Amino acid sequence: MITDGQHVLVENFRECVRVYQRYTMLAIGAAFCLLLFSLRLKREASQNEEMRVEVLYGDVPTITAWFIALGFYFVLGIFAYYAVHRAKQIVQRLADNAEIIEALSMYPSLATEPNPLFRIGSVIISPCLVVASMLIELTRSYESKVWTDYPWGGFLIVAVIVLAPCISILIELKAPVGTVSNAPDDGSGE
Repeated sequence: MITDGQHVLVENFRECVRVYQRYTMLAIGAAFCLLLFSLRLKREASQNEEMRVEVLYGDVPTITAWFIALGFYFVLGIFAYYAVHRAKQIVQRLADNAEIIEALSMYPSLATEPNPLFRIGSVIISPCLVVASMLIELTRSYESKVWTDYPWGGFLIVAVIVLAPCISILIELKAPVGTVSNAPDDGSGE
């Protein structure tokens, strides 16, 4: 039988994985917008004109929209990490009840998906789009130089900072959230 405290934890788990999935999908959208803005900036540079992007109550230069999308992507990654980390903490608190753990692992979400193609792939899509976007911007900004003259060190530092939330999520999602491998080790060796 499930206690009231366990019921609350199960509901919190469900909300965590829902929020994680929502933030992951929004981050993919932000990363895709980032790529589209990079392609637009590349076209602007070749045509020597500045286009503007409508945002909420006004319009901004495309490069400003690019940085807004990058910031949005970064913040969504932090929130997604927080949600998946909290879900794993809930699983650890419920680890002594195998029935509940099994039920949690069956919750339909990218975080609980046993197939790594979907679970890990959903996390990898957005960083790939972000890195592609950053590479387009790097080549656009330094197009008159040889690729060995590009500021690769700065690019790598920025890339690691921007991609840190996704790297953290990948570490958290080595195994699906809600599986026995996420439960604490009792030291019995089984």
